[in-house]
Amino acid sequence: MNQLAHELANEIFMSSSYAAHLVVEGSSDYVVFKQHVIAANGINILPAHGGANLISCKASVEAMKVKSPQYATRKIHFFMDRDYQLVLGKVVISETLTTTDLRDMECQMVASDAFNAVVTEIACPKKMSAANMGAKELRLKLLACAETIGAIRFASAKHDRAIDFKELNASKFFDGKNLALSGEKLSAHLAGKNKHCTVTVNTIAQDVELCKKENYFENPLLLCSGHDIALLMSSAFKVWWKAKNFNGSLEIDTLESMLRLSYRDIFRSSVGYKKVHAWLLKVTSRSDLLAAPI
Repeated sequence: MNQLAHELANEIFMSSSYAAHLVVEGSSDYVVFKQHVIAANGINILPAHGGANLISCKASVEAMKVKSPQYATRKIHFFMDRDYQLVLGKVVISETLTTTDLRDMECQMVASDAFNAVVTEIACPKKMSAANMGAKELRLKLLACAETIGAIRFASAKHDRAIDFKELNASKFFDGKNLALSGEKLSAHLAGKNKHCTVTVNTIAQDVELCKKENYFENPLLLCSGHDIALLMSSAFKVWWKAKNFNGSLEIDTLESMLRLSYRDIFRSSVGYKKVHAWLLKVTSRSDLLAAPI
């Protein structure tokens, strides 16, 4: 087990003052859940900083519970991105493990009215109207482009290619004004970052076809990365779609923060939130740890 997961497990077992512990995969999950905490020191929410860390921590926690009877009564739940873990058969949802409804928390935000609110705040009404485009149409355009990147991500996970998607530069392969992605430019961009594997227009086409055969991806928000959607959204607004009187930052971190704020209450209607809330109520008999689902 990696050191971070080991430290996380130890922190959980050394913290006896909480009614329950909730380990979440990333910082977005942490921020969104923390917004709904009611009772002070009632629930301990901890970010695992990655799905692998969370799974490793869960395994350690379960082993320690069996080995040390004094820890057996600790109430611990895990919440992670759905990612491609389910379709690849790498993770089984259990009573103490919940996943996001869609691929990740950002995808849930994009699927909700939070996306509409952010677009209304930022977009130029005249340009949107001239293009006969509203928030719904913009979402569909962005999803169509993000699906291609998602297909490469899925194929990489399925075939253990270990393709590095960090620090993608959307301007290298995405036409923000026309909301179009170039497969040739994307392959060149990824190939430049991944010397250890082959990324070409043909391999991307093969990856897309692979995903078309997976019924699981009938909903594109189970395939697309929410971060990729936000990245393309950031690029689109920077180059063309921003209203002149909007002076805020259009960087991806800012857009994701705006989405989180708009998604705050909507999150309580998600399947994942309701499951976590129901679990907390069952094991602690307390309804005041998280705000009630809506």
